[in-house]
Amino acid sequence: MLPCYALANAKCSAASFDQTETITKVIDGDTVRLRDGSLVRLIGIDAPEMDFDDATKSEADALKAKEYLAQLIGKKKVHLSFDQDFIDPYNRMLAHLYNDQGQNLQAAMLSAGLAKHWVIGANDQFWPCYKKAEIKARQAKQNIWFPTRSNVLSSEEARYYRGQYKEYQGKITRVWSDDDNVTWVVLDKYLYLGIRFKDLALFEKYQLSKERQGELFVVRGKTYYHKKRWRIDLTHPWQVITQSELTR
Repeated sequence: MLPCYALANAKCSAASFDQTETITKVIDGDTVRLRDGSLVRLIGIDAPEMDFDDATKSEADALKAKEYLAQLIGKKKVHLSFDQDFIDPYNRMLAHLYNDQGQNLQAAMLSAGLAKHWVIGANDQFWPCYKKAEIKARQAKQNIWFPTRSNVLSSEEARYYRGQYKEYQGKITRVWSDDDNVTWVVLDKYLYLGIRFKDLALFEKYQLSKERQGELFVVRGKTYYHKKRWRIDLTHPWQVITQSELTR
């Protein structure tokens, strides 16, 4: 029996579907194959990675995520809703998927704690809904968010993952704006998160100021080293989760 589909949020629903297709194979927790052989990558989520050569090397809950996605699909028919970008660099089709019950499969995977929410490129149509679904799973410590399985890194570990997209958490130790109109949020006196003036309005609801010092902050992005500091550019609000969001 499927777990309760906890997300009754109309913003996860597409106004219309672009295609209806038959699924012949679920590859993993975020990729499926259509009857014509095309691969479809589910927009907005990243499920645990499977190692197809050696299953023992797969990430925790990878098989569970694959099986749950297959269960959600059920009778193999899915509805596809496209976003801004249609094809990824690996020639996979990009889509939001819905089963015959109208469930948004990305939201269901996130609510079950079997995927993380990621925004890649311009495909962010349902990001507030997807973020909300993930936060619920994090609060409940479901599956990949169980403390011993979660792979959230400390801010000090940023130096080990230069140029890679990872998730970090730490406490805000400083917030200020420099002469270049960049607002900086510093985690644990180590990781510098920069928001340019043109993007600042996107983060307005987080009220990033010195009053937030001491609060837990979760950030996702690609780290780089510049002027003796490890940094991440913040350009979209999907990248951050605040302590108040996690405890709400």
